Amino acid sequence: MELPELARHWDAFARSDPLWAILTAPDTRGNRWDPQAFFETGRREIAGLLQLLEELSLSPQRGIALDFGCGVGRLSQALAGHFERVVGVDIAAGMIERACRENRHGPRVRYMRNERGDLACLPDSEFDLVYCNIVLQHMEPRFAKSYIGEFLRVLSPNGVLCFQLPERRAHAVDPPAHPASAPAHSARPAENAHADTDVAGPSWQPRMEMWGTSPHEVERWIASAGGVLVRRVEDSAAGPGWLSHRYVVTRMAHPRHAHSSTATPSTTR
Repeated sequence: MELPELARHWDAFARSDPLWAILTAPDTRGNRWDPQAFFETGRREIAGLLQLLEELSLSPQRGIALDFGCGVGRLSQALAGHFERVVGVDIAAGMIERACRENRHGPRVRYMRNERGDLACLPDSEFDLVYCNIVLQHMEPRFAKSYIGEFLRVLSPNGVLCFQLPERRAHAVDPPAHPASAPAHSARPAENAHADTDVAGPSWQPRMEMWGTSPHEVERWIASAGGVLVRRVEDSAAGPGWLSHRYVVTRMAHPRHAHSSTATPSTTR
């Protein structure tokens, strides 16, 4: 799915059932999420993220944070409790409109729509923290690779990048090169990647794709973009049916942790 089409699908989700589209928790479909409970999940998630960074002896400055794929602001509102400024970026106009309405921090939080395959709207070396969770999994790996490179470009020299990507469905041993569940119009999946669709029907409906990429491939992307992998941990962000990983990355080697990885569960969940 090309980015303009991806934007169309997520804008439709934003205007019909945005909170469920962002967090597909049981019994919340059909606008049944309680907004207060929804935003509380963001506060817990960011608290867990900061705890993880502390355990890794990473202490980014608390100047400005980037929430990529911000949706309605679930995480950017939470980040504003810890950073002086926050920028939220999303592909869907409807998500940005809702995020602006939900903003409780005035000009300290700014929301931007971006449909490009890069982040040319953002300057180099600007952000002390770049965070992206349950976002890259919904786009083809070629776009995820490009954005990871952009995350490192906009990251400050002493900043920290943390993002999540699934590897594969939990029951799959080796993802097929041409998955039967991939949309007919999709481009050929990248190496070690596969897709599944969540929504289908006889007439047009917004569709939620899920893509998986092997950690080996993701770590190649990180290195080729000038990043240093500090830690990779398994997490549950993609849901119980997927094997998922959280990647913590810097632009400069950390003497104790650089290039390490682990398969232990993430402390953020």
